[in-house]
Amino acid sequence: MIGRAALRVSAADALSYVAGAMPFNDVTARDLQFQNPLWTSGKAIDTFAPCGPALVTLDEIGDLQALALGTRVNGETLQRGTTADQIFGVAETIAWLSRTMTLLPGDVIATGTPAGVGASQGRFLRDGDEVEVQVEGSRHAREPRACGSAIRRIRVSWPLS
Repeated sequence: MIGRAALRVSAADALSYVAGAMPFNDVTARDLQFQNPLWTSGKAIDTFAPCGPALVTLDEIGDLQALALGTRVNGETLQRGTTADQIFGVAETIAWLSRTMTLLPGDVIATGTPAGVGASQGRFLRDGDEVEVQVEGSRHAREPRACGSAIRRIRVSWPLS
């Protein structure tokens, strides 16, 4: 989450604009997503971007590029990875975005997900599924600190009426 206005910042300075980090669940309705070339219809549904429950400051997290990421559905781990696996790092992403828009305090940047999204496995969420997204980091190797986790019940009824 952005903590102060950022416009045309360098990657070297980008993290000084970050207020903190939190889990973010980028939910997608694949059936709606593929109905047209703009993916908005599959991403912009009420309740489809749960995040939190807590914003954790960088001094509590440590290195944003060394966080463990995981997703469980009904208790089964389906995704596991680290922010080190991301194609673009957090600082690079902030610098790139700030070239074309002013990032404002409170803006949330979803940076990506580990491999294994449900669609790639032929699995899709069903009404009543419980999804847990977890981010874990460590300030010091021997003192792991949970960045928090967001647990949401996904209740889906398609098609939307």
